[in-house]
Amino acid sequence: MATLNLLCAENLDIHLYQGDTLAAVLEFYNEADTPLPVIASTIQMVVKRNAGDTNVLFTFSVGNGLAVQGNQVRLVALGQLVRGEFYYDLRFTFQSGEIITYVMGTIRVV
Repeated sequence: MATLNLLCAENLDIHLYQGDTLAAVLEFYNEADTPLPVIASTIQMVVKRNAGDTNVLFTFSVGNGLAVQGNQVRLVALGQLVRGEFYYDLRFTFQSGEIITYVMGTIRVV
């Protein structure tokens, strides 16, 4: 399980086997180290072949590849990726309309 601090964007590289049903569980805390409930925001994970690509291969959201419970985001659909290396970012959209990318990195599927 990865624990992430929401004060700044974090880089997290994910390694998994093709067909895995759970790639990672991310826990989020605020600056006071208090669990931050993430259910109040809209969360999307965008997967591309490379970081600079405009072509999005997959978009995962809550109920479609992501699951949310309390301060945890579970990445559960990454096993459908073919073998290779991909770039992802995990974006939070708040009710104010503010969009923040808190997590980004590579996904390596073997």
